[in-house]
Amino acid sequence: MSLYNIKKIQISSIVKVFPIIFTISGIILGAVLFLFNSLTTNLDFNLRFLSSLSFALIFIVFMTLSSIVVVWVYNFVTRKLDYGIMISLKSEISDDSIDYDDKE
Repeated sequence: MSLYNIKKIQISSIVKVFPIIFTISGIILGAVLFLFNSLTTNLDFNLRFLSSLSFALIFIVFMTLSSIVVVWVYNFVTRKLDYGIMISLKSEISDDSIDYDDKE
């Protein structure tokens, strides 16, 4: 088992990956909001769809920006304290992953 100390997270990786994650989450939450609006309000289809779409877009932007701020604060604190998150990676090789070819 190996221990690793994460002292810095690249913000560029956050900008590349998190919008995809939050887009999927925003679409799911927007669909739930669309269904909830259809049950509780008398809005027509276009207004319900627009409110769900605007919610998803605001969610994506807000969550991505807040993630960038969290990573920036994390990098700042770890630089000042000279200590980061400790993670351990354990690699196991099982007998199932080895392919034996005894046929000749």
